[in-house]
Amino acid sequence: MTGTDAATRTWDLPNVLTLVRVPLAVLVWVQPAAPMWVLAMMAAASLSDVLDGTAARWMRRRAARGGIGRSARAERVGSWLDPACDKLFVLSAVLVATFTYPHPWPVPLLLLVREAVMVPVVIAHRLSRHRARRVDYTAEAVGKVTTILQLLTLVLWIFGHAATIWLAIASAALGLVTAVVYVRRGHREVLGDQSTDSPNESEPPSRGRSTSSGRSAKPATDPKTT
Repeated sequence: MTGTDAATRTWDLPNVLTLVRVPLAVLVWVQPAAPMWVLAMMAAASLSDVLDGTAARWMRRRAARGGIGRSARAERVGSWLDPACDKLFVLSAVLVATFTYPHPWPVPLLLLVREAVMVPVVIAHRLSRHRARRVDYTAEAVGKVTTILQLLTLVLWIFGHAATIWLAIASAALGLVTAVVYVRRGHREVLGDQSTDSPNESEPPSRGRSTSSGRSAKPATDPKTT
């Protein structure tokens, strides 16, 4: 397979739709003081999030019917690319709101609780001796709900709604739950890989070793020497 073919198999429709959130994270800074512009970028990011998941499920169903589905490489890239692009856009939008719109001081911190926990955990994993072990970063349902709650909080924040602080607190609480779910899942996967890599202790004893009765196993007699 050539490099072009490998790139085509990696950047399939779901992953391309996911990547749309990267330029949107930049475009949100074009008119930060225009609430409708910021909301339009948030709506586009949310739409890309819905569409990439829909496209991924459609390709899996097509593969189950014998058609062309997603490659293993595309699935692997998509498992970390989707949550990474979510966090990038949310971070960019929170920074825009922080520098542009008035807010109670804890709101930005509350909105970024999940990221404040997850980013150091991911970095620590990549720097640890277990970095070669693959950890599944695929977004759980609770992670998607957290992202939706973060965006809803941003909408209230931009329009100066009094409920912003309460929704930010709810977002922080759910963000902590999300971080715990991801950390526990990663911990189980690393431990599972370790148990898989451990030598099999149930292999039969070789000739000359003691048997379970304590007697030494006798070597087989060569009929040619009798």
